[in-house]
Amino acid sequence: MGLKATQLTATITGMWTVLGMGTVGVLMKGRDLDVLTHNIIVLSAAAVFLFVPGLLFVIGRHNIRFGFRYVFSREYWEEYRQELPRILFRMLCWFLGGGAFGIVYSLLLESLGLRAI
Repeated sequence: MGLKATQLTATITGMWTVLGMGTVGVLMKGRDLDVLTHNIIVLSAAAVFLFVPGLLFVIGRHNIRFGFRYVFSREYWEEYRQELPRILFRMLCWFLGGGAFGIVYSLLLESLGLRAI
C-alpha cells in the first residue's frame, strides 16, 4: 500500500503543519539564537511539517514529475488538466483543516500561558 493523497490525508496534514510549526514557534520564543541557527531550525521544521507532507499528502506523489522534457509533452498537460481540480480541493482541505485545528490549538496554548508570537 503506497501513500495516497486524499481529502482526509490533506486535512490531517493541515493539522500536522499547525501542530508542528506552532510548537516550534512556542519553543523558539524567547530564545537568544543567532540568525543562522534560527534559520536552520525553521527550515528543518518547515521541511518536516510543511513541505514534505504537503507534497506527499496534498499534491500527491504520483503528481510529482521530474524531467524537463516531460513538461512540454501533451500527456503532461492532459494529466494536469484532469488532476488540477482534485489537487485544488485537497489544498482547500489542507488549509481549512489547519485553520480549524489552529483555532483550537491556539486556545489550548493560551490557556497554558504559552504564545507562539
